[in-house]
Amino acid sequence: MLDNVRLLVEWAPLLGYAKRLSAAVDDGGRADTIADAIEWLASKTGNRMDDELARLVAAVLHTPQGAALAGWIADKAAEMEETK
Repeated sequence: MLDNVRLLVEWAPLLGYAKRLSAAVDDGGRADTIADAIEWLASKTGNRMDDELARLVAAVLHTPQGAALAGWIADKAAEMEETK
């Protein structure tokens, strides 16, 4: 039981990212949230390579083009959900 609680507490920030993502009103907000989530996820491993990759992806997401990409992905995900 304690292991389950520990696991829930350890991964609880993902719920916060999901909440922030659903509350984001523009592509820039979505991109920032996705970038933060990617960096947080990468920090959970002991691998430096994924940390570096996460930093690079986050840097791209913080550009106007990255924000547009995040918006496009969100739109496509919403379209897919509507067709279910």
